[in-house]
Amino acid sequence: MAVLGIHHTTIAVPDLEKAIDFYTRVLGFVVAQEVVLENTAEMAELTGLVKPEAKGVFLKAGWGYLKLLQFTTPHPEHQYFWTTPNKLGWRHISLYTGDAQRFYERTKNDILWHGEPVGHTVEEGNEAWADYGRDPFGNIIELWSQGPKDPQPHAPDVYPHPGVAGAGAELQADVENEVYGLHHGALVFPDLEEGTKFYCELFGLEKAQYGPIEPSEYAERLCQLPKVEAIGWELRSGWSYLEVWEFKNPVHPEPQDPIRPYNKLGMVSTTFMVDDCQAEYERLRDKVKFNTAPVRLGDGWVAIGRDLYGNLLEIWQLGESDPQPFEPAVYPYGK
Repeated sequence: MAVLGIHHTTIAVPDLEKAIDFYTRVLGFVVAQEVVLENTAEMAELTGLVKPEAKGVFLKAGWGYLKLLQFTTPHPEHQYFWTTPNKLGWRHISLYTGDAQRFYERTKNDILWHGEPVGHTVEEGNEAWADYGRDPFGNIIELWSQGPKDPQPHAPDVYPHPGVAGAGAELQADVENEVYGLHHGALVFPDLEEGTKFYCELFGLEKAQYGPIEPSEYAERLCQLPKVEAIGWELRSGWSYLEVWEFKNPVHPEPQDPIRPYNKLGMVSTTFMVDDCQAEYERLRDKVKFNTAPVRLGDGWVAIGRDLYGNLLEIWQLGESDPQPFEPAVYPYGK
């Protein structure tokens, strides 16, 4: 039994058609599969919601999946547009692109960017470019042109998923659009060491790169925060990454929400693909507060729970009909 890697990040949106248009037309994602959450007792247990109903899609960008959901019941609360990058919880998604400046010029009429892309380096001799912007609903999108020393895309350790045919593997990255992939989702902890230890020890993530944010004009432009300072890691999970942060200044005034509902607008959760959902549930149940034991969805199994701070996460044993892992379309600096 094992955690094989991060499969997708879920975002709850108020208007699914508008969200699909933005992520496909502007960012170059392609629709991989439609999703329907039906009002059943099993789904209520799984999500922790009363009479949940939602429609959605899996979108593919390069080697990463994104799931969009629009809930009809229970109706989600209004989303505050300008949530800052230092707020605790799931905070942003990062797109890997070949030329950040050209991508910015092409999309600046569709995306409310914090400013033009800014050059930075975590390690000497590693020039990279980054920018933060907003989708139509205020969710933070990071644009990242990596340097050769940054964590790179790589083939899955297991490809395709054991015992299945690899549904969705025929979909291709929109390389002409220069969105090579969904590189990572980002999570802000109140305590970086404690939160990192949780995910590394329980889910097998490995530290790939340490990347502090130090007070600078670049950092203030990127985060839109005064004298911003943070510590963080890029963690590898299978063939994908999770970025984790602790902000030292300014610290967001709101405490962590330990019971954030599954249908609340914005980034909802990150899903880990596992090879045996029941076995992983039994292994993790003392450390992860699951809503219920694994539930059968189609020909796969899934369980939803919370980490030590209340952030939602999922474990998913994929069935043959589910979107499968696949190799990256490009390897800019080799495998």
